[in-house]
Amino acid sequence: MVITSEGKFLRQLQQKSYCARVRIEVVAEVSDPAIKIQLDNSSSDNHSFSQGDVITAFAPDFKSWIQGSVIGARYALMQLDSPTYTVTIKTIFGLDTDTNPTIVAVASAFAVWNAVGYQPPTNEIQLLEHKALSSWELAFDALPTFTKK
Repeated sequence: MVITSEGKFLRQLQQKSYCARVRIEVVAEVSDPAIKIQLDNSSSDNHSFSQGDVITAFAPDFKSWIQGSVIGARYALMQLDSPTYTVTIKTIFGLDTDTNPTIVAVASAFAVWNAVGYQPPTNEIQLLEHKALSSWELAFDALPTFTKK
């Protein structure tokens, strides 16, 4: 059975915006768990955008966002006791000025947990929020690092 899910991270703090939304599909109880990329870019028009436009990530222009989504999904699966899922990342939405790979990773983790019905402990949510909210101190395309619980 395929479960469709969405995760998002939307915050405004000290005149900085943090924005990402990730849509995924999850298949449970698979013998060969994996994370796949199958971006649906039908809403990407001609792949041009202006500041403030909502952007749908498409390869290779948003490679760091895509990598962030994989890192976030992998991290979310590592927190589960039995991570026998295949996650397919379908769509990544963001804003060129308000989205980076860490914010995408957090949204991706939330999408996975939403799909499998996992409620992370409060300290786990706080850790991810801290990572996202401090991410603008890094390079705009810096990839996040997470550790297993």
